[in-house]
Order: sequence, then structure tokens, then C-alpha cells
Amino acid sequence: MRRWNPTISLGGFLSDITDAGAALRPTQPRREINVHAFRCAHSEWKFCQLDLRFGLQRINDLECPACSGGFAGVHIDSNMKLFTWLRGREPWRQQHYSEFFADDASVQLSLQALDLAMGSRRPAMDKVCNGLWAAAGDGQQRRQAQQEVTGRCVATDARHGGPIVAANLIGSGERYGYAFHLAALNLMPGGLQQLHIDVMCKWGPWSERAVDALLQHQQQQQQQQQLLMQRMQELRASCNADSWRMVRKALSHAHGTLHSQACQMLWQPGWTSGCAKTLGEEGEQLFSYLSRWSGTTRNQSTAGSSDVLTEAVVHFGRLKREGQAKQLVQRYQRFTKLLPKAEADRNRLLDSLDRTPVHERQQLVQQLKDELQRMAQGMVSGNGSEQQQVLARYAEAVRARDAHTLSAYTSTAALDAGVRRVLATRVIAGVWDANTYMLHDLATRLVAAAQSSSVEAEAANQLIERDFEPAVKASIIRMRNTIESTCYNLKKQEVKRAAVAVSRQQQQQQQQPLQPATVEAVKNQQFCWVSECAAEDGSKLQLYGVARSMALCEADNEVQRIREELELLPQEMQAHLRYLQQLLAKQGAIEAALLAAQQAPAGQLDVAASNLVAAGYVPLGGQGRYQPSAAQLVGNSQAVSGALSYLRIAKLEVQQLLANSQREFRSLSSDGAQGAPEQRGTEDLDSEGDWFVPDEGADGNEDAP
Repeated sequence: MRRWNPTISLGGFLSDITDAGAALRPTQPRREINVHAFRCAHSEWKFCQLDLRFGLQRINDLECPACSGGFAGVHIDSNMKLFTWLRGREPWRQQHYSEFFADDASVQLSLQALDLAMGSRRPAMDKVCNGLWAAAGDGQQRRQAQQEVTGRCVATDARHGGPIVAANLIGSGERYGYAFHLAALNLMPGGLQQLHIDVMCKWGPWSERAVDALLQHQQQQQQQQQLLMQRMQELRASCNADSWRMVRKALSHAHGTLHSQACQMLWQPGWTSGCAKTLGEEGEQLFSYLSRWSGTTRNQSTAGSSDVLTEAVVHFGRLKREGQAKQLVQRYQRFTKLLPKAEADRNRLLDSLDRTPVHERQQLVQQLKDELQRMAQGMVSGNGSEQQQVLARYAEAVRARDAHTLSAYTSTAALDAGVRRVLATRVIAGVWDANTYMLHDLATRLVAAAQSSSVEAEAANQLIERDFEPAVKASIIRMRNTIESTCYNLKKQEVKRAAVAVSRQQQQQQQQPLQPATVEAVKNQQFCWVSECAAEDGSKLQLYGVARSMALCEADNEVQRIREELELLPQEMQAHLRYLQQLLAKQGAIEAALLAAQQAPAGQLDVAASNLVAAGYVPLGGQGRYQPSAAQLVGNSQAVSGALSYLRIAKLEVQQLLANSQREFRSLSSDGAQGAPEQRGTEDLDSEGDWFVPDEGADGNEDAP
């Protein structure tokens, strides 16, 4: 019950049980359940169950079967709701689990090593993505002074949504070093291929500087620096310059839409080759579940809250693992259907390139991408400050126009699509001699929008007219109120911004006459970020214009990412089946060793214990206090019988999961999907060709395997 409803009260639950027992037996004395004793016994029982699951049953729900060959994508983000108050509760208690949360002392040692190597330099002000991001700073210092743990930095599988590893934020906000520690010491050894962070445009260059600083730092001989030098050596060995630069680094897709257009073209997953259709937002699903526990964990000790959250993420990972095969199949089917449409959209744009020969059009697309990204890199790096000054003057007018266009959207999905389309096709720019006109046009449009209420009425009518069940009507009313308040706040903010912009330029308005911006005036400035403007001299963008070129590049990116996704999904299906079959083989080896130990004479128990460890059993001290050593286990025949029962239950669970996965993949194979993994026995694991269904020939017959 606690896993599905984290806010349930243990005291209230026991009180209800007591009341129910008293109601069933009114003639007997009322018997109260001791809350403290029940809580302690229940906690120890949960510790025992997870220790046996990790050690004896060899099932780790924090491992992703589809990522057993390496992390194809990881999303790192922090949740500041998962804090704990500084109240000194249970200072003697040690954290029981070590599978999910990294050791606090180890994390702080990595932060100190980074500060020592980099000189503790604070990041520079971000002038491209709307100021210094609060997610990367040490904000809310007054509140954090009352917190023992200010939040949790969590690494999540960006492909399948399963939890991987986490770290406690101690005494600070979301520092870059927390994500670097998880990536360097926990993810790189497992084969990290792709990393998503909400502020990757700042974190990525910082991580490159951090790696260079670690490699170039001179070791010191002071006694107090030995631990730091050792940690620096570990960080160097884990992520050297070459291996770290091979990791693809990209923004999270939804967060990236709030960045500048230049930043998006450099860091968005859609513009990054090899990212497939990974969004990098899967950590938000885990946070949605973990945030429900914050009302309880914030009042616990650090060790107690970490253990509770570990049990929660294990449950979350178990659910993700059970539905992974179905998710992979649905994802493959979805993008198989989307690929023809994406190719048709791209071909339509390619056919419109009438000034370029057919055999050179694909090469032209790549040249356009390179030029756009070079110009974006120039804007991000600070070059072209004159362009940015003019761009800022013209920004308000086009923002108002775009906001007026987007106000017709009422659903979140349509709004997101509209925002991305507007940002992709109507990137803002301007001219020097049109400042007054643009500000006047801005003020006029915003005042007119503020006086209109058609958006709220239309949104409310569309929601009311839909035929929902009676139970959902209350939700519809709340949605209508939310839309009305959002539209009102949006227009109020836009009017305030317009007033500020107009007040700043009052003197220029009085001194300069109104001069409407013309296409010729814009072209004379040679700014490439507006649809009416040609690119710089000698640029390929002059052929078809920047807006048209950007649309073509985005269409080509969509096709490339879908193809990468369709190539990656069969590999993940293959890894999923291989992981489960290897897990069954490992459980079978432990079961055989336990059966042999059950029949072994007393003089050969040491040999039986060694065979049990060699089969994969975790000995004492390796994991959990409820996991006995191999010698202790084989020395008790009843313990061996109990271990066999637990192990066989786990085998049935894995066998059922494998059967469900094979059934899902078989349905995909029966549909004729190319590259779908074929179900084989464990004896065929070494043959890579046995994992794929042969493609059908042109005559409809299958080729020989």
C-alpha cells in the first residue's frame, strides 16, 4: 500500500486495523498495536527482502536489461523537493542500502577535487540563454541552511526511464560537480554513450574544462592532500580527454526549447547526430513518483530517507522492467509508421530546390547544417555582438506577434508544437533605423491583445462542448479556470514588458520619425536569422534563404533521427533478451551449487561454499546484513532449503518476464518488421546472427538463415 500511496500514515493504518479488530470482537478487550515496534519490525523485514533479492536471487531492479551492453542515453537532473530538515534525528543510524545512493563522503571528495583542480571559479554570466540559470547555482541559501540534505541528483535511463544512481546534495544547490561525479565514477565504467542535462549548453563546456584541469593538475605532496590526489587519479582514469569527448552531450528536449535558437541548433537532440529519438526527459517521470514521498522523507534522517527512497526507486524500476518489452515494441511500431511521413516531408522540400542538381541536394543539406551551426557557435561564443544588439531591439515585436499566434492553441501538445515551429521558422532580427516603428507596433499589438477575451471564451467552449463522463466534468472546470488564468497572466506580463520597452525608448521615439522596416533595409544589414533576409556573402544560405534552409535541415534531421532510432531498437531488444537469459543461467548455477551443497558431507562443506561463491552467490559483507556468508549458508540444511525456495521463486519471476518479452517480440516479428530479435535458447547467445529474423526477399520468400 505504501508503494502505491506514499502519503499513507502508518499510525493511522494501525489505528484502523485496531478499530476493525475491535468491531469484529466487541466483547474482547481492545488490543493496541505498538507503532514503534511495528515500524522497526517492518523496516527490518523490508531490508531482509531486498537483501535476499539483490544477493541470493540476483535480481537488481536498478539494472536495465536493454542497456546491459552500455548506457545508450542517461538523463541527469536534480529534485530539490527531496530535501531533509536539519533536526538531528537518528544521528547514529547508518544507511542500509548502497545500491542507489552514492556515498556522501565520496561525492564531497569529488567536489573538493574539482574545486582544487579548477581553482573554485564560479561560472560566468550566461548572456545567451536568458541569464544565469537558477538550476546551476547555489540559490535559496537561507532555506538551505535549515536543511541537512537540500535535494537529490538522480541519473535516469534516458531511453527506458529506469533509475540508475543518485547523490545527496549537501549544503548547496545543483552544482555541476554532482552530475560530473555520477557521470565519471558511476556511468563511464558502464559504457556511457550519451548524456542529457537541462543546461548542457553550460555544463558540457564546463565538463571539458574540468577534464582538462584534472589532467593538467600537478600533484602535491602535502599529507592532507593524499585523498584528493587519489580521487583526482580515479577521475582521470574514469574519464580521460578522449573517452569523455566521445560521449554525446545534448540538452533535454523540452527544457531545450526554452533556450536560444542558436543554443538549440548546437545542443538539441534533434540536431545531434547519434541521439536517435531520445528526448532526455525521462527523469521527470521518476521525479513525479518520488516527489510524492517528499512529505514523509523530509522529516526523516538522511539515512532513513535514503533507505525509503531506495525502496521506492526499486519498486519503480521493477515496474519499468516489467513493461520494457512492450514499450520497445510500441516504440518500434510507432517510428516505423512515422518514417514514411518524415521522408515524404523531406523529399517535398528537396524537390523544391530547383537551383540545385538532384545528385547534389543531399550534400547541400549537410552544408547548410554546417553553416547554420557555425553561425550559432559564433553567437553563443560572443562573436557578432552588433548582431545581438540589433536582434534585441527587434525581439519584442516578433515575440508579441508570435505570442498572438500561439494564443489560439489550447492544449499542451499543440502549444509545444506551435512554439517549436515558430521558433524554428521566425527567428528574430532587426535593423537600426526601425527601432521606433517596432516599439510602436509592439505596444499597439499588445494593448489590442489585452483587451480581447476571445481566447478564453473559445478555450472554455471547446472544453465544455466535449462529451466527457460525469466524473471528468470537475476536471474540465479546473482546466478551464487554468486556461483563463494563464491567458490573463500571459497578457498582463506582455503588457508590462511592452510598457518597459516603450519607456526605455521614449527619447528615441520623440527624436526619430517613424520609419517602417522594409525588406531592402533588412537585407542591407545582412542578418541571417530572419526569413526575408539573405545570408552573408558567399554563403550557401543565399540560395534559398535562411528560414527555408532551416526548415529543410530540420526535416532532414527528423529523418536521420528516426532511422537511428529504428537501428537502435532491435539492438536493445537483443540486449533485453540476452540479459534475462544470462540471469536465468546465473540463477541456475546458484541453484545447482545449493543442491550440491545440500548433498555434500560435513567434511566437504568448504568446497561446497567455494563452489557457491563461484556460481555467483554474494558472500557476507558484500551486500546487506541479512545476506549470510556461503559457509554459514551451507552449514545449515534448513537455510539451504529456504534459499532454494527463494531462488526458485525468483526463477519463476524471470522466466515469466522472459516469456512475456518473447511473446511481445514474436508479435513484432510476425508483422514483418526488419531487425526484430528472434527468440532463441541460451545456447545460441554467442551467435549474433541468431538474434535477428532474416529479411524477406523481393519475391516474398525468406532467404536462408
